[in-house]
Amino acid sequence: MVYDTPEEAVILPPHVSEEPVEDVAIWRERAQAWVFVPVPEPKAVKNRLHLDLAAHVSQDREAEIDRLLRLGATRVNVGQDEEAVTWTVLADPEGNEFCVLSSRDR
Repeated sequence: MVYDTPEEAVILPPHVSEEPVEDVAIWRERAQAWVFVPVPEPKAVKNRLHLDLAAHVSQDREAEIDRLLRLGATRVNVGQDEEAVTWTVLADPEGNEFCVLSSRDR
């Protein structure tokens, strides 16, 4: 994943966490890359891309939401009932919505 941020993020397949450390380094080198390109037109109704982020099983969803809020995200109400759903809708500083889901426990 390529994004202009000081925090590194690499997308790896789920089974990589079960492989020896040496193999994980190979996956990191071969991981697919996403490049985010700015567009001059403002968002109209829906995002061109919607990301759902799930905290790792060892991470706490609320802690991840707090971290994202400190980095500049804002909470967004799109009509969801926060008490009834297992996700939280946030927006980046440019207003692009994304969801933080509950961790994907196995």
